[in-house]
Amino acid sequence: MNIIGEDSFGGIYADIKANKLIVNIKDPSLENSTLLDPYRDLLLFNIVNKSLNELKVQFDQDVRDANVSESYIYIYLEVNNVILHPNSPPDLNTQPFGPRKHASMRPRQQRIRTRVLAGEGVFIRDKEIKYQYIRKVCSLSFFACSRKRAPMHSPTNYIITARSCNLKDSKLSNDLYLRNWGIVNLSSRELRSLGYPELFITDARPATIHSGYICHAGFGTHVTSGNIKALTAFYLNKENSSSEGLIITDMNTRIEDIGGTIFFYKSQDLRYVDLCGIQVTSGPNIAAVLPSNIILEHADLILHKL
Repeated sequence: MNIIGEDSFGGIYADIKANKLIVNIKDPSLENSTLLDPYRDLLLFNIVNKSLNELKVQFDQDVRDANVSESYIYIYLEVNNVILHPNSPPDLNTQPFGPRKHASMRPRQQRIRTRVLAGEGVFIRDKEIKYQYIRKVCSLSFFACSRKRAPMHSPTNYIITARSCNLKDSKLSNDLYLRNWGIVNLSSRELRSLGYPELFITDARPATIHSGYICHAGFGTHVTSGNIKALTAFYLNKENSSSEGLIITDMNTRIEDIGGTIFFYKSQDLRYVDLCGIQVTSGPNIAAVLPSNIILEHADLILHKL
């Protein structure tokens, strides 16, 4: 905020219950500045030790010096500090990317002969071994289509999920299977009657405010919600590489939710939502999100929406 100045401004986040914006400031005298009078009804102030610029310098330094792997690192405005959070236990979670930053994605085509909903489960099974699961269950996120298409042909459609789900293994004879939320062969009307109403993605929008409200749909926990803890987090991979651009939330999710839809409810009608991205890691009260704009730009896709 220009009124406060870069040397004192420590960031801004939302207090959902109070319906206020919390402004971190280093200089206590600024709290009484007459220049802020027009915004008094919207703002609360929190006196902190570090400015946002100082936190960014600390963040960059911590990323360079970090001697750990499989960990998140992010600026947490509510505690006015840089947080290093292990992705623990690592065997129950999945790295969001490979060793390269946003490694290029190659969408894979597969014919789907059934109605598919975002948030449903998906897994592969060895056809030669009855009831043998080959990979853990993941979740589907959203539909997209290719930006480029051949003349006289319709664009190719894709279902987006996390790359870590690894839904193809050339060494095995396997099929892809869909799983709904514990109910077999029910129509959408029956699902709605059992408390699972369909939500419609009408647009995509980025997360813009710390502590803002955010939700997910996935096979493991169905729909849960929480708050945004960081907007530009890093994930420290193995071999001294890192992945950037993640959103950190405090949603409680399970490993089966990875790949699922992350969204915002629209205030005017709760049947319609805006897509934020896909879930790429899970854990108790922490889940990382890869924003949809990164996916669409790097894979050269267009979001399918109503």
